[in-house]
Amino acid sequence: MLILEYPMNIEEINKFDSNEKKHGLWVELFDNNKALKSTTTYVHGVEHGIYKKWSYGIWYPNGDLQAVANIEYDQFSGESIMFWY
Repeated sequence: MLILEYPMNIEEINKFDSNEKKHGLWVELFDNNKALKSTTTYVHGVEHGIYKKWSYGIWYPNGDLQAVANIEYDQFSGESIMFWY
């Protein structure tokens, strides 16, 4: 089940601005299109905001949150948090 922390409808996700650059909330799903892979925010093509990554596999069999990081102007900023379950 895809649950986002942002109260918005699906039409507002993965959008481009007038210059065809990513803008706003972007959500990436794994190949099965049912499992959340990552969320991040873009400002006119530049990644800027909280990045979250989920993972599946031997270390994350349930698709748990793997990492959270703050990104400012395409660069990691401050501390990143990695989760091990």
